[in-house]
Amino acid sequence: MHLWDRDHYVLEDIHSHCADFTSRIVFGRLTENAFNLVEGSSLASFLYRFDEGVGHSVAVPNGHVEGSLRSSRVLGPNEVYSKTAQELHNVSDVEVGTVTVSAWFQRSHDALVLKGANACAEDCVATIGIEIGELRLVLEEIRKRISAK
Repeated sequence: MHLWDRDHYVLEDIHSHCADFTSRIVFGRLTENAFNLVEGSSLASFLYRFDEGVGHSVAVPNGHVEGSLRSSRVLGPNEVYSKTAQELHNVSDVEVGTVTVSAWFQRSHDALVLKGANACAEDCVATIGIEIGELRLVLEEIRKRISAK
């Protein structure tokens, strides 16, 4: 489950995933953008590989490239989108309060992430999480929204 609950939205990096997935928009609206990888140097490329030793993915520099927008589509409640592990995409223009639920297949590939040309592997590290009490409140609010449908 993904909840976009911030008043401002930071544009996602162009990225792929380590596994195929399908997502359904439960509430809200977002724009899903698909990209092609092309020769160039404006974006630093990083492979995300799962490291068994540390128990999470690590970023490995992978040169420089460009990302060319192939398609863009607005998706709303009950619409579904699917991506194979190696398809490059991001989401933009996410409405505050958007909730998606995703089903993931088994990890099959390294993920690819494109960042600004001067990025380094440390720029790929993000600590995410939510305190258990806050998680309970968020899930209860989502449950109420679903029940009200």
